[in-house]
Amino acid sequence: MPEHRGRIESIRLIGGSACLDFVNTANGRRTNGSLGSFEENLCSPNDVATWAARANLTTPEEQANLLRAIASDPASAHTRLTELIAFRDRLYRLFEATVDGRACADGTAELNRMLTHTLPYRHIEEAGDGVPFQWNWVQAVTAENLFDRILGPVALCAAELLTGELGRLRLCASDDCDWMFLDTSKSGRRRWCQMDVCGNRAKARRHARAAGL
Repeated sequence: MPEHRGRIESIRLIGGSACLDFVNTANGRRTNGSLGSFEENLCSPNDVATWAARANLTTPEEQANLLRAIASDPASAHTRLTELIAFRDRLYRLFEATVDGRACADGTAELNRMLTHTLPYRHIEEAGDGVPFQWNWVQAVTAENLFDRILGPVALCAAELLTGELGRLRLCASDDCDWMFLDTSKSGRRRWCQMDVCGNRAKARRHARAAGL
C-alpha cells in the first residue's frame, strides 16, 4: 500500500479524547477498509512533540525539553518514534476491536504494559487557581524515555475510556477513513468523524449514484 506523509501542524483534533486524537494521527489501517493508501502524520520525532503540544499534553517548558532531547540524540529519538508508532497502531486495533465487539488480547496487553511502564512517574499535586489537584510528571526527559511524558497520559486516557462510557466510542462510517471519535451528540447518532469531510463525501457519492454517474 502506498504511503503518504501528512502535516501534523494542520491535522484536526476531533476525537474528543487525547487517546483518540493520538490514534487518529494515521489513516489507512482499517480492517476491510477501502482507502488505497496509508497516511502517516507522525513522520519525525519533532512531529510527536508538535502533536503533544497541540493536544495540550505538554507545557511550553516540556515542549522545549522534548525538542532539546530530540536534537541531542537523533538516533535514539527515531528509535523511540518507531516504538511510539507501534504502540499507537496496537491501541488503534484495540479500539477497533472494541467497536466491533471483538476481543484484542495483544492490544490489551500492550496497553497494560504501557500503563505499568509510565504510571510510576506520575503523581498528584495541588494545582491552585481553583483547580484542587492535577497530575504531574516527575521524570526528567532523556533520550531513553523521550516520549514517556506523552505516552503516559495517552495510556491513562485509553484505560479510562475503555472502563468508562464505551457506548460513545465510534469509528467513522466512511469505509475509507479509520478515524475514531467520542459521540457526544444528544441523539447519539453521529456517524462521521468530520461532517464537512467524510459526511460531504458520502453525500456526493449518493448523489452520483442517484444520477447514474
